[in-house]
Order: sequence, then C-alpha cells, then structure tokens
Amino acid sequence: MRSLCVAASLALMTAACSNTTQSKDKSTPDVAVAQKGTLEVAIEELGVVEATRTANIMCPFKGRIVTILESGTHVKKGDVVVRLDVRSIADSLEEEIQNLGQIKKDLEASIQSLEIDLRSNALDVNSATAQLDLARVQLDSVNRNLVDLEYLRSENLVEQDKVREAESDLNSTQINTFSQDMTLRGQVTGSQNSEQAGRIDIQRNQLRGEESLSRIRERQEKIESAELKAPVEGLFVRSKRFNYQQRKVVERQAGEEVNMNDQLGSIPDLSGLTIRSQIPESEVQRVSKGSDVKVVLEALGNLEVSGKVSFIGPIASEREASPGGQLMAAGQALTGEKVFEITVELANADPRLKPGLTARARIVLSRKENVLTVPLEAITTQDNKHFVYIQNNKKYERREVKVGGANSKVVEIVDGVKDGETVFLGTPAASAMKVG
Repeated sequence: MRSLCVAASLALMTAACSNTTQSKDKSTPDVAVAQKGTLEVAIEELGVVEATRTANIMCPFKGRIVTILESGTHVKKGDVVVRLDVRSIADSLEEEIQNLGQIKKDLEASIQSLEIDLRSNALDVNSATAQLDLARVQLDSVNRNLVDLEYLRSENLVEQDKVREAESDLNSTQINTFSQDMTLRGQVTGSQNSEQAGRIDIQRNQLRGEESLSRIRERQEKIESAELKAPVEGLFVRSKRFNYQQRKVVERQAGEEVNMNDQLGSIPDLSGLTIRSQIPESEVQRVSKGSDVKVVLEALGNLEVSGKVSFIGPIASEREASPGGQLMAAGQALTGEKVFEITVELANADPRLKPGLTARARIVLSRKENVLTVPLEAITTQDNKHFVYIQNNKKYERREVKVGGANSKVVEIVDGVKDGETVFLGTPAASAMKVG
C-alpha cells in the first residue's frame, strides 16, 4: 500500500515537473548527475503567527468610546489604550452627592426629633408615675380610714353616714388610682411607639444614605475604569465587529456605542509566540509532538526560524476552515480536504515577529542520509513502472529503476542507477535514444 501511495504521488509530481521542464528556456540544463546526499521528506503548510497569551480589553460598562489606539500601537503596562465618555456619569455623580447631603440633613433631623421625643416621653412617664404613686397613697389612706370607721361604727361610736361617706371616698379614690394607672400605661406605650417610630425613621434615612453612598462609589468606579489601561506590554490590536449598515467586519472606532463586557481590543504577549497551522489528514500518522519544523516568514525577508510541533488537534476539519485555509486567495476552489490543526512552538522569539503574520511551516516527516537521488524531473512513469534516461556517450538509455522516498525536488533511487551517472531531465528526442 505504501509503495502504491508513493507511486501515485510520484506520478503526480512527475507530471507537474514535466510541464515545468517543457517550459524551460534553452539555457536551462537538461541533464543532472545522480549523487548521494540527504533526502528530507517534508510537507509545507501556511500558518499564522499567534501569541500564546493575550490580554483582552473588555468594556466595563455601557457607554461610548472617546479615544482608542490604532491597531499595532506598542504599549507598556499601564498605558491608556481606550477612554470612555463619562460626562453623563459625572453629572449623575454630582446629583447623587447633593442627594446624599439632603439625606444627611434628614438623618440629623430624625436623630434630633428622637432625642426630643425621648426627653419629653421620659418627663411624661415620670409625671404619670408620680401621679399614680400619689393616687396609691391616697387609696391606702382612704382604705385605712374606712376600716377605722367600720370599727367605730361597730362600737356605736360613729354614725352610719360617716361609714357611707368613707366608702364613697374609697370608690372615688380607687377609680382615680385606676385612671392614673391607665394613664401611665398609655404614656409608656406611647413613649415606646414614639421611640420605635423615631428609630425606624433614623434607620430608613441610614439605609437611604447607604444606598446613595453605593451609587456614588459605583459612579466613581465607572469614572476611574473609563480609562482602560494595558495590563501587559505588547502591541494593541482593536477588536472587530460586524457592521450591519456597512455589511462588513470593521474595527472598533471612536464615537461608537458599546455595551458592558464588549471586547474593545487585545494585547498579545510578544514574549510567547507560536505558529498555528495544519497538516493533511493523510499525514497525521507521520507527524507527532516534537516533530521538527522550519518556519519561513516571507514578509520579513524570508526570515527562517526553527520550532517543534507542540499540539495536534484531536478532530479533523475542512481545510478552508483551518488557519492556512483562511489565508487562501478569495475565490479559490474548495478542495473539501480534511486537515488537523497544529501548533508550532518556536525555539527563539525573534523580535521582528508580530502576531498575524503569515508563515510557511515546513514539517520534516523523514530524513535519510547518504542516499542516491536524482531530480524529480528525471523520472518518467509508464504502467506503474518508473524509468530514467541514462546518458551513454551521445545516446540515452532508458532504464527501469526502483524508487524509494521522494520530496518536491528529488527522488531516492534504490536500484537501477549508479552514483555519478548522468540522467536526462525529461524525455530525450527519439533520435538520441537507445532503448534498453
């Protein structure tokens, strides 16, 4: 099965190279020498430079953007990246401070009123208590007088009318004592109710004050948080959103209304950059964590950095949805090919690297040393057999060969060609051929 796959791949590459060979100008050499060397088989994929850690700048409250830094601006920790409008919040804060002043006055009046009520109630209760005590003394005196008169009457020393008068005085005094007792009870109850009402009024004003203080603190915190600062050093990048009026994705802009927890921007940590790319599903078994990767960044003058595969996605996805697939030119035909997303950890963080740059990742699948190879253009295929044309004086001998591994440039020759022999790149003219 492996040989069939190699043969099929080789046939496709050979066809492509055959077209290239036909388009060469006359100055291009049409022969090459079979020689031993290193055969490196690799796959190349497009990818994107990304930061491993990103600090997101989130909107702390609903409002309007006053200023926002341009994407790509270098910021230090603590630099202001976004300012939100706080004019309405400041006006509301001033109103709330005035409201708190009125609440303070109301609270002071409630406390003063309670103090007056407590003093007044205390006097009323003390007065009612004194009146009750006096009534009880009078009742005791009248009661003793009645007892004395009843004794004297039993000895016929006083008339019956005196006893009746004493009984009448006793009834009157009892009623007065009962009345004074009820008055005292009413004074105590009224004092308690008045005190409770006063304390409730104080508690209500205290609660109003606490709520007002909470609103003041909330507005002060909003004003303080209206200047969104960079939590780390890096490059500020504006967030994007879909503009339904313009029917396209646009960056956050000054003057834009935003909601709480909207993302306004991000600051990638430049100290930890990786490459996010993908590999074809046909090669997923040949790539593992730790596989060597060479990364080339054309935008930086073909800067080359090395790295290793640090992550392989567990689920296959459409190539068009992969990091490299999203970089393909618009309108390119969909392939439907499945790929696995990978992450490449870079060995050295070059200061020229920036998040969002396009990278070309070359993942080494295998490496063989001291193997005999010929250029891919030297191989022709017929009936699943591979041939080369060996130069013999001025003639060319077609020779069947056994091939091994291959990459986009050379093919390993296992048998059929010797080291140092000259091979023709393509198919020589019939008049120059010697069919073997």
